[in-house]
Amino acid sequence: MIKDKNILVFCCFFLLAFKTLSIYYTKFDLFGDEAQYWIWSKNLDFGYFSKPPLLPWFIHVYCLVFGNSIFAIKMISVSFYCLSSFVVYLISNQLTRNKEISIYAAISFFLMPGVSVSSFLLSTDVLLILFWSLSLLQLLKIRERPDFWGFILLGTFLGLAFLAKYAAIYFFICTVFLLIFDKKIRDVFFNNKLSFFFCLFSFVLIVFPNAVWNTNNNWVTLHHTADNASLGRAAINFKGGLEFFISQIFMIGPLLFFYFVIRFKKIKIDEGSVFLLSFSLPIFFIVLIEAFLVRSNANWAAVSLVSFLIFFVRQVYSINKKFIVWNSYIHFSLGLFFF
Repeated sequence: MIKDKNILVFCCFFLLAFKTLSIYYTKFDLFGDEAQYWIWSKNLDFGYFSKPPLLPWFIHVYCLVFGNSIFAIKMISVSFYCLSSFVVYLISNQLTRNKEISIYAAISFFLMPGVSVSSFLLSTDVLLILFWSLSLLQLLKIRERPDFWGFILLGTFLGLAFLAKYAAIYFFICTVFLLIFDKKIRDVFFNNKLSFFFCLFSFVLIVFPNAVWNTNNNWVTLHHTADNASLGRAAINFKGGLEFFISQIFMIGPLLFFYFVIRFKKIKIDEGSVFLLSFSLPIFFIVLIEAFLVRSNANWAAVSLVSFLIFFVRQVYSINKKFIVWNSYIHFSLGLFFF
């Protein structure tokens, strides 16, 4: 008998092929931000007006190999989300030691509406989410087995995430929350001070060239980021807060979210849940507050959806595995419709 997860794996590969064909035959050109990143990639530097430099650097190398066609450039996002889906599988497996749950988590991530939409858009989020996910995985490995080179890898992944998008700073905020609620990770950091120092050193080493560029250019990127936040014009904006909240539900999938809410009393909070909520709730509430005070875009809390998605799948799986299956079929259909 063919199992549900095998059918869903086939659906993921079918959707991947469908995405590829859709992008190949699309009549769309590069959108504004995409064209900007491509232009930056032809003028390499350690920083740019509105974003750090990792995406333009990658596009430069990528286009040297695959050319500058719209199809080649658009396929960057699709490829990176495939990698991120695999890392989601590894994170879930590290937490649960259950391959079936982990496969469902990876499938649910790949089919998530937010990923389907973002797969068609080349943005800094695709690199940020990959290196954010790798950082989560590495932190879990360090928690289980503290290792000097593991700390170095964590600092490296965090540095690359920061060079992708400054929203990676949330990782440090979330880690503080994790340290408060997780004694084991506190002990790991406390008992490996030298390794932790080299973790920070590797992070600083990677972001240092961009920091120098910002210094030489009057911190223009950070000023632009602050202008985006617009906290100087704060005022109560209930509509903006509600719009952001609803956008997050639709990005992760309304059926999965509402089923989770309905079955809220059956939620089990264990060490894995504490880890996942530490790397999702703080980000969500920070951006939600900003949305209520000023404004926010739907993707400003994108990294929180990695942990949220794994948390939702773990909880719903323990209540009703079939719901994850049918939710994935619906998201598969939405992905086909979109592309």
